[in-house]
Amino acid sequence: MLAALMSAPPAAPSAGASAAPAAPTSPTDATADPGDQASSLRAHASFMRLWWSRLLAGANQQILMLAIGWRMYDLTGSAWDLGLVGAFSQFVPALLLALPAIAA
Repeated sequence: MLAALMSAPPAAPSAGASAAPAAPTSPTDATADPGDQASSLRAHASFMRLWWSRLLAGANQQILMLAIGWRMYDLTGSAWDLGLVGAFSQFVPALLLALPAIAA
């Protein structure tokens, strides 16, 4: 039965059905030009404030982690201690916050 289905030619579209997909009707369609979508997002001041604040907060977080690691290595000279700082400042809090989310 499976071999018969695999070898059967595809069915031709009926005379009333159109073979071409419909043209996009709004800029939010998936097939619309991405440049139009980006420019429409840039027009919203509240979105731009959100985008810039997220960008700056992420950059600040990375700078902070670099400074903490650099200071720890400067104080101890140990790569092991530097690794522990990374584990305890990033991995453990993420794990502890994820466990209640998994249980919910």
